Amino acid sequence: MIEASRNGEVHVYTSMLTMNECLYVKDDGEKLINIDVKNKFRSIFESGKSGVYSVNSTIFIHERARDLTWEDGLGGLKPMDSIHIATALELNCIELFTGDERHFLRNAKEIKKLGISVIRPSQTKLLPDKYLQMDVFEGTDE
Repeated sequence: MIEASRNGEVHVYTSMLTMNECLYVKDDGEKLINIDVKNKFRSIFESGKSGVYSVNSTIFIHERARDLTWEDGLGGLKPMDSIHIATALELNCIELFTGDERHFLRNAKEIKKLGISVIRPSQTKLLPDKYLQMDVFEGTDE
């Protein structure tokens, strides 16, 4: 998806909050925080060349985040999660990638009513075919 974004075929946005949420990677259950991990995250969120476009919060995004509870009846969202959803709404996104089953995926049906599909990255319908990974089972009998 990032490569397709770098090539201008899709757009990948994230709230600036993501910078504060991406702190480590897990390797065999161990949290890795080293210079390579730090540099990778910096290159993704700060370079402007990664294909991921960081979006600063505005008052409109924060009001929309609050209104997800007040107006749309989406209870149980954490404030930061509300800001991610409001950012996607502000940018007219149609897919929101997540691995957070406890909060985002639990509210996926309600968020879908707002025009955004909350999905795992592997479920995207927006990635052009040329970027799809080859099926490792293709050509086998199983």
